[in-house]
Amino acid sequence: PNSVVRGTVSRVETYGAFVSIDDPPEHRGVRGLVHKSQLARCRVDDANDAAEVDQRVWAKVLSVEEERDESTGRTNRRIGLSLKYASQDG
Repeated sequence: PNSVVRGTVSRVETYGAFVSIDDPPEHRGVRGLVHKSQLARCRVDDANDAAEVDQRVWAKVLSVEEERDESTGRTNRRIGLSLKYASQDG
């Protein structure tokens, strides 16, 4: 949490945008969700109004949650991201 990553919007739903992390390299390909409340400093009712697929973005990591899937033995990561807190101007 609190690190800033570079990524590309891979999917947009009304509730938020999914971002595939490109940089840093050790996190390349990991996807995180930017909830619509974290897309911009102003109110966003529909994430489609504030983000679009293939858009390159800087995002601040707000949270990382891991849960183990007992049926497969795999660990799934859920990453919460923010675009409004990633700007260089604070």
